[in-house]
Amino acid sequence: MILNNQLIYAKQVLVAKNLFARMKGLLGRKSLGPDTAMIIDPCSSIHTLGMRFAIDVIFLDSKNTITAIAPQVQPGRFWVSGGWRARRVVESEAGLLPLSSLHVGDSLTVDE
Repeated sequence: MILNNQLIYAKQVLVAKNLFARMKGLLGRKSLGPDTAMIIDPCSSIHTLGMRFAIDVIFLDSKNTITAIAPQVQPGRFWVSGGWRARRVVESEAGLLPLSSLHVGDSLTVDE
C-alpha cells in the first residue's frame, strides 16, 4: 500500500528489486490496473520505450520523500529522471493516482 496523509494512492504494490524484474518493469503489459502501482528499487530514472500505455511516475529518495513527479509519461520516451537524490520509482497507469495532492518534498508511506 502507498499512502500520504491517510490518502491511499495504491492498494496493491508490485515490487521489482532483482535485476531482471527492474529491467522488465511494465514492459509487455497492456495495463497495470486500478489501485495498483509498481515500485522499482533501486532506480533513479526510467524509459518508456516499448511500453503500451502512459504512466504517472513518482521518484522517491531513500526516506520515501518525493524528489520529482512526472505525470502522463507517454510510451516511447527515452529518459525521465528523478534527479540525483532519487533512489526508487513508483509507476502507475496514467490518471489513476490523485497526483494533484502530491508535491516534491512530501513523504509517502510505502508498505510493500
